[in-house]
Amino acid sequence: MNDDEFDQVPQILFQDVPSVKYIRFVEALIPVTNDTRAVVCGADSTKVAIVAARVGNGRCLIFGNKRYSDFFLANDPQDQRFIENCRRWLSQEKEAQFESIDDIESMDSVKEKGTILVWNGHHFKSDTFMNDLSAFLKEGGALICGAGAWSWLYFNSGKSLSDFITGRFCDSIGVKVTGNLAGCDDPIPFKPELVKYKNVYNVVQALASEPNNAEYLAIVGSAIKELGNTLPDLSIETLQNMVLNAGSDVIPTKTSPIKNKSCRQRSIGYYVAPGTTIQIDVSEPVGATGWSARIGCHSDDLGNCDQLRRWPCISTCKLLSVTTVEMSSAFGGLLFLESPAVELNSISVSIKNVVLTPAYDIMDPNRDKHWDDLRVRAQGIWADIAGQYIVFNLPSQSVRDLNSAQLDRALRFWDTVVLTHHDLRGTTPVRRERIVCDEQPVTGYMHAGYPIVTHLDITDPKSEYFLLNSDILEKKGFWGVFHEIGHNMQRDWWTFSFAVEVTVNIFSLHAMDVICKIQPWIHSWLEDKIDKAKESIKKGKPFDEWKATAGVSLFIYAQLAREFGWNSYKAVFRQYEETKPNLTSDQEKIDHWITTFSHQVGFNLVPLFKFWGFPISQSTVDGLHDLPIRQISDEFIQTAPDRYQL
Repeated sequence: MNDDEFDQVPQILFQDVPSVKYIRFVEALIPVTNDTRAVVCGADSTKVAIVAARVGNGRCLIFGNKRYSDFFLANDPQDQRFIENCRRWLSQEKEAQFESIDDIESMDSVKEKGTILVWNGHHFKSDTFMNDLSAFLKEGGALICGAGAWSWLYFNSGKSLSDFITGRFCDSIGVKVTGNLAGCDDPIPFKPELVKYKNVYNVVQALASEPNNAEYLAIVGSAIKELGNTLPDLSIETLQNMVLNAGSDVIPTKTSPIKNKSCRQRSIGYYVAPGTTIQIDVSEPVGATGWSARIGCHSDDLGNCDQLRRWPCISTCKLLSVTTVEMSSAFGGLLFLESPAVELNSISVSIKNVVLTPAYDIMDPNRDKHWDDLRVRAQGIWADIAGQYIVFNLPSQSVRDLNSAQLDRALRFWDTVVLTHHDLRGTTPVRRERIVCDEQPVTGYMHAGYPIVTHLDITDPKSEYFLLNSDILEKKGFWGVFHEIGHNMQRDWWTFSFAVEVTVNIFSLHAMDVICKIQPWIHSWLEDKIDKAKESIKKGKPFDEWKATAGVSLFIYAQLAREFGWNSYKAVFRQYEETKPNLTSDQEKIDHWITTFSHQVGFNLVPLFKFWGFPISQSTVDGLHDLPIRQISDEFIQTAPDRYQL
């Protein structure tokens, strides 16, 4: 079968067939090599649901859901025409019957002629079997394979895609199994314009002459994450240069950060498909100008990272400065409207060419009814799940199986975390915190800011660390996210330059205590730091270790909470909020903190801070001389009791 004949396979399979049956959770496949062809797509050209492959003299059809194998074996009369078209193409116009290989252990039992093998890819096969299957195909055999990776991972806890035998087989014939949803309609319509690109190999060749083709760039951008440096006949460096040199209207070449933190970013419940041009008509701007639209919640710019697991910039923003604005992104993403940082302004828009996405807002009185519909019908692959004080952007597949009551419970927990942090500081929320789950945060495992960015592992509903796992959250909390929200609460007034990773955890300890009933003395996060702290005290250099190790540094703040309670912290923080002291050096900040806390609790805390080696100005020592010294004794002070003195 030559290339021209192979190009006709979508039309052959869908001859007199406008659509094919939809089976829930069809996953996206990537036709990689020139021996593959995209047959039908879901939401857009990057979401291929069926791929045809030529394997030597044989032929194969790969479907993005394991249950399509049952579809052929049942010979469903509703889709008889499509089934017959597949039979004719696979058998190369010969008489052939469908035969399941799910339960057989050897290819020796397979009929040599007149058989189209049908395989539910969740059924394990040995390496020997797979080698024999490949030989069977190369000699002119035929196969239908259902290859749902996400559902396989769901039922095989602890496994990865590298363990998925069907995925490895698909790799060998030039098809990549992604585990991402294809966003298909029900039924799946045949749209020949979506599959004209054929495969990634063909797109790579076409981009050489059309480097700004938005549709092709979207396909390549989608493939990069899954294929890494295995793209056909092109080095990853060459491809990166090709994409990064494309026009900025297609590929974001720089981020548009939300510089003013009071700016309100609002998802409006829609997803923009990669490469799709949307139109925004502005009808009623009221109040301040400066509204903008953003495609993509992943605003981290990875341009300075040594290694990349996604494109550096995949979020793009455009000012709504005229009545009609068109914009697109090769990577797609959630659509946001961003307001200017002033009160009493609003905007009304109409939007074309967008995709409904799973969106949930705890402030919506009809959210249960809306969610029952959206979790099934909305095809956007990123979700916007909003509490009153916090919003989560995570893959749609992470939340589709959660009902309204489960979402409410988790969101109320996180709302309580935000309110608890503010209650400690003495402030009220002025916006919703936003947490975005990303393939690669720009720094660290998580980082603070607007948005807070985390890795994707906490979006796995089966994981103990799933962001919305209420049973675990309510018992154990989530130190990492408590910590990052705490960073957004820090004030420079009471955070020394060497204590950025320390004072943040005052909020973590407080939330753990108040919400999860895990007391700060001694929290499990601190337990493995005890020996190091004691060793530094014995050496007489606790402040060196204090500055070097965030866990050791936190002990003095935990001591203050244990001795004087959280109300003392609240009063101290409120004094800072009221007075807004002008402190320009670490020494000034240290002196002011010791003085403020001492006066609040009515005890001279100089001995405690001296115990840990803090440098304290003589004026501070003299100013607190008349206050009584708090007699504190714990395992640290007992290590070197002579250090606890004026």
